[in-house]
Amino acid sequence: MRPKETNSEPTNSRFAVFCLFMTAFPLSFLVGYHMTWLSPVLPALKIAFNETYKNRYGEYLTEDTWTTLLTLSSSSMIVGAFLSGPFGKVMLRFISTKHLVQLCHVMNLIAVAITALIGGLTWSYESFMMGRLLAGLASGLAYVTIPVTLAETSARKTQAFWQSMFGVSVALSAVVAVSLSHPKVLGSLYRWPIAISMISIPSVAYLVASVRISETPYYLTRNGHKEEAIALLQRLRKDKDSHSMEQELDRIQNEIDLAKKQLGIGQIIKTSQYRNQLFAVFALLANMSLTGITNMFLYMDLIFTDAGVKPEVAPFATIGVFFLQFVVTCFGPKLVMKFGGWKTNVTASSIIIFTHVLFTISQAAKHLAPTSMPYLAIVAVALFLVV
Repeated sequence: MRPKETNSEPTNSRFAVFCLFMTAFPLSFLVGYHMTWLSPVLPALKIAFNETYKNRYGEYLTEDTWTTLLTLSSSSMIVGAFLSGPFGKVMLRFISTKHLVQLCHVMNLIAVAITALIGGLTWSYESFMMGRLLAGLASGLAYVTIPVTLAETSARKTQAFWQSMFGVSVALSAVVAVSLSHPKVLGSLYRWPIAISMISIPSVAYLVASVRISETPYYLTRNGHKEEAIALLQRLRKDKDSHSMEQELDRIQNEIDLAKKQLGIGQIIKTSQYRNQLFAVFALLANMSLTGITNMFLYMDLIFTDAGVKPEVAPFATIGVFFLQFVVTCFGPKLVMKFGGWKTNVTASSIIIFTHVLFTISQAAKHLAPTSMPYLAIVAVALFLVV
């Protein structure tokens, strides 16, 4: 009688789960928090910036000047992420992923200090913009570091789960951010610095926990510490069999050797296989960005009020929409696994087109039917964020 075959694929140990969670959750949490906490605080910031401008120039802000300051304050984070993102891969050639994660959290703490402490005490919009810019630099590095760290640490069979945790953490942080930044909670004129300071908690938690978090097997192997890499793999995997550890180490070494044979952009464009992959990735990421998701995160309250929602109701609508997004994000990976990425993406894109049309109609017709059109705007934004 033949023995029953067993699945020899290694799985993560408790130590690996600890390292993966403490790496993925705090870092992705700060990305979503910085993106969304600003929207409910805008009324308080307008008063603060107005007072600063009055003290400096003897007159109050005009609407055009306020719009300029608002744009610079919001977009400075996006600019920072754009500047730091391309350097993440370059930095990983010289430092480990663990050290880069630590650097992201240190930058976040400095950004919080500049924004909440200096900006909160002086109401200086220059300090506010500088803090947002530094938070963007940390977020840009985080976007590069999180997937790499999870891929280098997790067992292959659970990599998809841990990669999906990035989206779940961002969605959860958005709910927490807009809830804490609500004008009746911490988003008032004198409490908004406390709302910003809350995002320092995940960074402090990681920096304390990083004493126990290890380097990745990939990093140790790349630097020639193979014995240490095998010992680390035995801690990261439930399977203690030395043969399976050596097999995984061989796979890591093959990936390192393959990475050394990188193709230039010219070769990628000339090769049909790589060119098609490049086009697919570019189209997918461009589709996500061009839908306007960033504007939704940054200006959600303003979008609702501009659509006719009462200012006192808009923050609650924002909280509800982000909470709905978080709930759907928890089930999103299962939908992708069941129906495939292509079908899920096409369906979501079709719904997004419908929501844009619905939102445009609500904006165009709000003056004709002011009592009903704001609700169409809320439905459109909710559907957009969910998909």
